[in-house]
Amino acid sequence: MVKKSRAVEVEERFNAVVEEFGVFLRRAIVRMCPRDKGLQFDDIEQEARLRLWRALQSEREVTNYASYLYRIAATATIDAMRRIQARHEEQLDILTEQRADDGEILIGSDDVFDGYWRDDAATQAAFIVDQEGARWLRSGDVGQWQGDALKIVDRARDFIVTAGGKTLSPSFIENHLRAIPYVGEAMVVGHGRKYLTALIEIDFESVADWARGEGLTYTGFTSLVDHPRVQRLMAGEITRVNGALSRVEQIKSFRILPKALDPEEEGEPVTPTRKLKRARMLERFGPLVEAMYDNDEEQRVAADVGDVLRT
Repeated sequence: MVKKSRAVEVEERFNAVVEEFGVFLRRAIVRMCPRDKGLQFDDIEQEARLRLWRALQSEREVTNYASYLYRIAATATIDAMRRIQARHEEQLDILTEQRADDGEILIGSDDVFDGYWRDDAATQAAFIVDQEGARWLRSGDVGQWQGDALKIVDRARDFIVTAGGKTLSPSFIENHLRAIPYVGEAMVVGHGRKYLTALIEIDFESVADWARGEGLTYTGFTSLVDHPRVQRLMAGEITRVNGALSRVEQIKSFRILPKALDPEEEGEPVTPTRKLKRARMLERFGPLVEAMYDNDEEQRVAADVGDVLRT
């Protein structure tokens, strides 16, 4: 029996996929393409098929062709729109903190929508009108220029303003905490407070491996979290992270969540993609947060700060 060459196998597989999903691919592209952008469906479909061919050549494992082709269609359509946008003489005017007092990115263009259908209140909240009467769409993101690039710093609604008036990005600090190998998720708290604290979800497998190496005994997630050695481990890691942060950004106290966050559990303060729902986190774990700001804790933190200032 003559063995088929790799090229023949790829071609046969490609033809089989196109025969079964070709109509699905074209319909996906048609649904995605704006009608007024001058996009050519046939060109985009050809590019999508080329991407599929390359994927098959690379021996990429595909288990769901419908989902995979949908992603290919979306990518090919977006790339085509970007090429058309690059040819347009008119470009979006993007303003950062020079126009928005809090650093929020504002967008102005003829392509920006006029407003919400029969919802004047929502439309008014979505736009800012400058002194010249120009309307700017609020993006909800705070940004800053880094050379010619605009960097997204954080969501405007998530920024923390401490009792001392310092405005801080929680994501910046949380990214440092997530870099700790024993941390699965972290949320910084401190809006309207004197100092910052953190809610920590441990990475159970990493902490369990460490515990076994240290000869610690535990019966489950909660007993592992409550173990004094684990608490000291996390305290040491957070102290190390604090060394890379400014004094106002440092975490003064923390609490480890008593259970793992499960996005499949109804009512959990985490999305299926494991993004934290901050308001629900504060509601669910309010007692842990308040315990980090009671009088005894504040006195302890004040003493720690005093020790630092005297050294």
